[in-house]
Amino acid sequence: MTKHTQGDWTVGKKGEYGTYNANQIHSIDGKQIAQIYSLYNNTTLEDMEILAAEREDIAEGLANARLIAKAPKMYEALRLALVGLQYLEDHAEAQSISTNAHMTANTVRSLLSQIEGGK
Repeated sequence: MTKHTQGDWTVGKKGEYGTYNANQIHSIDGKQIAQIYSLYNNTTLEDMEILAAEREDIAEGLANARLIAKAPKMYEALRLALVGLQYLEDHAEAQSISTNAHMTANTVRSLLSQIEGGK
């Protein structure tokens, strides 16, 4: 397991009047994980979504923020996918399925290694 901040990550922090600091990624306990510099500071997520409809750079920054916020879930999905792929590698009766599973599993192994600090 990597040493990343555990739990769900969110775009911005939920507050009484909406989700503020939409240019930041936060952990479930409120710790700031990252900041998206292409997005405005001190702006609610709701306002950022309105701006994103009008400006491509804001839309791209918001899409990047959402992608980063889902990183822990994507990591877990890769780990689970690898279990299934390893099973297919070992038990697939058709050679083409086994070969495809092997190639995909190698890609997933490489990604996980990079995430976990390997090369």
